[in-house]
Amino acid sequence: MESKAIKVVVIDGKKVEKTITLQPGAAPEAVSIDGIPDGKYILVEDGSNVAPENITVKRVGDDLYISTEGSDTEHPQLIIREFYKHPGTVIGMGEDGAYHDYVDVYGHDSQVLNDASPVPLALGDDNVAAVDGLYAAAADSDGIGYLPLLAGLGALGLLGGAAVALAHHNNSDDSNVSASNSTDVPDTSGNSDNSDTPNTSDNSDTPNTDVVVQPGTLDSAIDDVGSIAGEISATVPTDDNKPTFNGSGVEPGNTIIIHDTDGSVIGSTTANDDGTWAYTPTDALSDGEHDISVVVEDPNGNTSVPSNTIIIDIDTVAPGAVTDKTLSDDVGSVQGEILPEGTTDDNQPAYAGKAEAGGVVTIYDNGTEIGTAVVGDDGNWSFTPATPLADGQHSYTTTVTDIAGNQSSIDDPYNFTVIPPAPEVLTVNDNVGTQQGELASGDVTDDNKPVITGNGAIPDDIITIYDNDTVIGSAVVDANGDWSVTPAAALDDGTYDFTATQTDAEGQASASSSDFAVTIDTSSSVPPVPSGPLVSGEDNFDTDSKYQFSAVGDSVTLDSGITMTYLKEGVDGSAKNTYTEITNKGLGLLVPDFGAQALVALANSSLRVDFGGETDAVSFKVQSANFPGSSVAYFDANGEQIFSQDIPVVGSSIAVVDWHAPQGQSIAYIEINVGAESASDVAIRMDDFKWGDSVDPLLLSSVQHAAIPDVTSAVQGIEGYSLHSVLDTATQQVGNVVQVSQSRALDINDLLSHASKDLFVKDGHQQVELSGNDSHLSAEGVATVLHNAQWTETGSVQAGGVTYDVYNHDNSSLDVFVQHDNMHAI
Repeated sequence: MESKAIKVVVIDGKKVEKTITLQPGAAPEAVSIDGIPDGKYILVEDGSNVAPENITVKRVGDDLYISTEGSDTEHPQLIIREFYKHPGTVIGMGEDGAYHDYVDVYGHDSQVLNDASPVPLALGDDNVAAVDGLYAAAADSDGIGYLPLLAGLGALGLLGGAAVALAHHNNSDDSNVSASNSTDVPDTSGNSDNSDTPNTSDNSDTPNTDVVVQPGTLDSAIDDVGSIAGEISATVPTDDNKPTFNGSGVEPGNTIIIHDTDGSVIGSTTANDDGTWAYTPTDALSDGEHDISVVVEDPNGNTSVPSNTIIIDIDTVAPGAVTDKTLSDDVGSVQGEILPEGTTDDNQPAYAGKAEAGGVVTIYDNGTEIGTAVVGDDGNWSFTPATPLADGQHSYTTTVTDIAGNQSSIDDPYNFTVIPPAPEVLTVNDNVGTQQGELASGDVTDDNKPVITGNGAIPDDIITIYDNDTVIGSAVVDANGDWSVTPAAALDDGTYDFTATQTDAEGQASASSSDFAVTIDTSSSVPPVPSGPLVSGEDNFDTDSKYQFSAVGDSVTLDSGITMTYLKEGVDGSAKNTYTEITNKGLGLLVPDFGAQALVALANSSLRVDFGGETDAVSFKVQSANFPGSSVAYFDANGEQIFSQDIPVVGSSIAVVDWHAPQGQSIAYIEINVGAESASDVAIRMDDFKWGDSVDPLLLSSVQHAAIPDVTSAVQGIEGYSLHSVLDTATQQVGNVVQVSQSRALDINDLLSHASKDLFVKDGHQQVELSGNDSHLSAEGVATVLHNAQWTETGSVQAGGVTYDVYNHDNSSLDVFVQHDNMHAI
C-alpha cells in the first residue's frame, strides 16, 4: 500500500500553533518541535480525515521520537522536544469519526514510556473529548495570513462543529467568508451537517480557503564561508551570516517566503520545476540564534502553514589569540620550562596554553603547520609534536579557530633552539695496577689513561670529553649508540672533572653532561702482579696437527695450552707458496735439528702467542731469519707492552730468543712481528717454545742476540801479553757487548760503562760481554786485559745459541762474559 504524507496539527489549549507535514519514507532529517504542556498532537493522513492506524514511538531522555509506517525507527520523522517535561497527548481520528489516543498493547499511551526502545502504538478503543472552540495563531498583524490555516483544518476534518466558530473568530470586515457556500466538514461526532458551515465566495482575487498549499520541507542551511563549511547543525554555531537555505516538496512556481524567529521576512524565491528551491540572503543575518521557517504562497495568494523549523546560531566574532603559553622539557638531566629564546635537548617538547573553549589551536613551526590541539571546556590545550623536531632553531606560532570557523590572528612567536641530548658518562675504567675495573665518581686511580664510555647517544654524532674547558679526547658514536674515549696522552696526576658533549652533523653541540670526578695518582702505582699461579710449559710442534693461518683472526689452541692468533696477514711476494703455518715442509732437509714440525711465519705477518695464563719467562728457537726487521714484544695481562727485542738475523744458524720478566711483572702473551722479505727469503722458522719453569734458568738475558761476528786485530797471546796501547778506536759497543778490536788496557770503569744488571743471569750483578778473535785467554790473560785486576772464572752459560765463559771480579758485583768460541779458559 502506498504510504501517504502525515499532517500533524499542534494544539495549545484552544489555539492551533502549527501544522507540520511528515513526508512518507525515511526522512533526511527529523522535524523538531518544542513540547507544549497539555498539548495535543493530532495525526491525520494527507487526503483523508482519518489518522494512520499505527505509529512507532521511542523515549530518548525527555524527548519523544515518532515514526510513521514505512519509515526507519532509528531515524524518526518527528521529535517533540521535552515532551516528558511537558506531557501532552498524541491522538488521531479513527474511521468511526471519533478521536482516540495512540496506545500500546497494554492500553498505555505515550506519556508512560520508560525505556529507550521503539514501542509500536495504535489507535485505542476509547474516545477522547471533542476538540471544539479552536482558533489559529495569526501569521501576521492584519489577521489575514491565518485564513488558509483555518481552511486547511476544516478540510482535514479536525475542527468538527468548531469550523464556524473558527471562521467567525478570525473573520475581518473585508473577509469574503460566506455562509451561502459551504463544504462538508465532519464534526467530532462524525455527523455531516452542512447547513451552518460557511465557505468562501468564488472571487479570483481572493485566496480560496478550500485550497491547501503545501509548505514542503525546509531541508537545510549551508555554510560556505571559512574553514568549516557544509550543512549547519542546530548545535554548532556558524560563521556564515548569509547561509544558503534549501528546501523541497513545493509546487513548481509557488513562492517560498523565508521567515526569521520574530516572523520577519528574510527574503523569498520561487520553486523549481522539481519542487526544490534555494535562497541566500542579501543582507547578513545578525549574530545569535535564528529559528528559520518558510511559508509557501501560490499564484492566487493562498498560503501554506509554516514549514518545519531549522535553528541556526550565527557567530562571526573571531576568537582571541592564545595566552599563557608554556614550553616544557621532560628529557635528560635538565628538565622543566623552556623559556623563550632558550635551549632544550627535548625534540618533542610539550607546548600548552589557554584559548576559547571548544576551539582548535593550530601550531606552526617556522611558518609550517605541524599539528593541532582541541581546547578543552576549561580553556586549556596542550600539544606535543608527533614527529621529533630537528636540531636547530624553531619558532612556534599559533592561530585559534572557534567552533563556528572564525580564526584568530597569529600570535607572537615563541622561539627556542633544540640541541642534541647531553650524553651521559656511564663508566670510567681503570686498566692499570693491582686494582682495576670500573670507577665511581670521586675515586682515585693509578691509570693515567682511563677509558671513558657511555651509550644511548645518536649514531655518527661526535662525543667530546672535557676536563673543565680542556679537551681530553673525542670519539664517533657507533651504530648502537655506544662510544668510548681514551685520552691520547697520559694525564698528569691530579683531580679531573670529566664532562661530555654531543655534536651533530650540523655542528650543533649539546649541553654538557653531569661531572664525573676522578683523581689520578701514579706516585704509588706498582707494576701489575700475576692474578694467579704462573704457568709453565713447552711445545716443539712435533705432535701437533698441521695448521695453516689463512685470514686475520684465525686462531688455534694446542695441546700444550698455548693459543696462536693471526694478527696480520703476511706477504709472499716471491711466490714461494709459503704460509704462516705449523708444518713439516723442508725441515728434514734444511733444519733437521727442529725435529718433525716447526712454526713458519710469512714475511710481514704478525702472530700472537698466549700461554694460557701468566708466566715469567719465554724462549724459542729461530732459524732461516735472513732479513732484518723481525721482533718480539712481551705484554702483561693488561695488554701493556713491557718489553720488546729484535729477532737476530742468523741465516741458516739456530739462535735462541729469550727473556725473563723483572720481579713484580709477568708475561701474558707475546707478539711476533716478521720483517719484510728480502730477495728470495720470505719467512722465518721457529721451534721449541718454552715458558715459565721450562725455560733454562741460565737463559735470562734482557737483550738476546746471536754470536757477535769476529773482528780483526783481536786480543792475541796468553801470558805476559799486555793490551797496553790505549786508542779511541780500541772498543766499540754493540748493545751490551764490548768488542776488542785493538790492543788496549780496560779498567773497571770501562766495563761498568757498558754493563747492565742481570744481562745474562738473574743474580743482581752488573754484566758485560767481552768478545775477541781466535784468542785463548786464561784467567791471567783476562786479568791482563782487565788491567791486572783480580778475576775468577765461575763457569759458563749459554744464551742466544752462544756459550760464554763467566769471570767475576773479586771485590765487586761485576761479571764479564767471554765468548767461549773465541776465548778459551785454562
